[in-house]
Order: sequence, then structure tokens, then C-alpha cells
Amino acid sequence: MVVILSTFEHRLARLEETILPVYNETGNLQRRQETRGPDIEKTLSALDHVIGFYSVSQEVEPVIRAGPGSVANGGAGFDAFLKALDKLQMAQEYFEKNNPQSVELENVATLFNSGGDTLNREFKELLFRHSKPVPPISLLDLVGTDDDTPGEETSTSSLNHFPDAVTAELTRIAEWLIVHGRDEYMNVYARVRANVLLKSLQHLKEQ
Repeated sequence: MVVILSTFEHRLARLEETILPVYNETGNLQRRQETRGPDIEKTLSALDHVIGFYSVSQEVEPVIRAGPGSVANGGAGFDAFLKALDKLQMAQEYFEKNNPQSVELENVATLFNSGGDTLNREFKELLFRHSKPVPPISLLDLVGTDDDTPGEETSTSSLNHFPDAVTAELTRIAEWLIVHGRDEYMNVYARVRANVLLKSLQHLKEQ
């Protein structure tokens, strides 16, 4: 009986020697996981964010192709178009910094430049569509008002051809273009408005 008990105690001691390190290591791993849990979550979140850059071109290409026109006319809408350009810009900046040899960099850069060209065309089309010569009677009224009220600031509201919505859109397009170094619209604006002024004066002369 004594021999059996001694053998049992010996085996129990060996079992403790084997199991105890495993138990301790398991506890250490569990504590590490609890401690590093937030870091792991942050890493996974950052990874998801980075992976998203690789799908940006496919995600926004239909929007860029549709253009900033109204949804009713088959466009993507102005706000949606600008958001798509913002996504492309962020993706382009990421690839330029972290993976400049990536094919995705070429894809997003091409779409981004195409979107900028589209905004330039949209600005030009809006300007042409809503720029009309001032009727001679309006010019004469303006001159007459100026003569009748010397020293007072002359109102030019009658010369405003653009509806408020068009003015707002032209302003937003111009702001985006100038921020991104696309100042071609300035020459377009100068030419179109100069032509309108010339036609207005010609019509006045013909009266």
C-alpha cells in the first residue's frame, strides 16, 4: 500500500511539473491578448482602410464616367462626383507614398485626371449655356440710372445672367479646380465673358 501511494505521489509530481509550465504559458498568452486587444483591433481597422484603396478605382469609375450632371439627366450628381474625386485623391496619395509601382496608382491617377477634365468641361458648358448678351434697353437703363444718381453706387443686378444655382455650381467647380492646380477655366471665363460684353455693345450700337 505504501509503495502504491509513493508511486502515485511520484506520478502526480511529474504531472505537475509537466502541466504547470503549460498552464503558466497559457495564462501569459491570455494576458497578452487582453493587453494587446485594442492594438489588434486598430491594426485590423487600418488594414481594412488600406485594402479599401485597392477597390477605389472600380468603385468610383461609374461615377466619373457619368459626370457631375444631374441624376435626372443621367449624371452622377455634383456632390457624388466631388466625393468620388476625393476618394481618388486619397488613394492616389496612398499609392504614391507606399506603392509607387502599383498598377492601381495608374488607375486612380487616370480617373482623377479624367474627373478634373470633366469639371473643366462642365464649367465651360455652364458658362456658355448661361452667358447671354445684355439687351440694349438694360444697358440704357443702367446708364440712365447712373446719370440720375451721381455719386451713388450703381446697381448691376440687371447684368446678372446666372441663376443662383448655376452661380453656386460655377463657384464650387472653380474652387475645386484652383485648389488642384487646374486654372484653365480662368482663360475660358475671360474669353466667354469678353465675347458677351462685345456682343452686348454691338447690339447697343445697332439700335
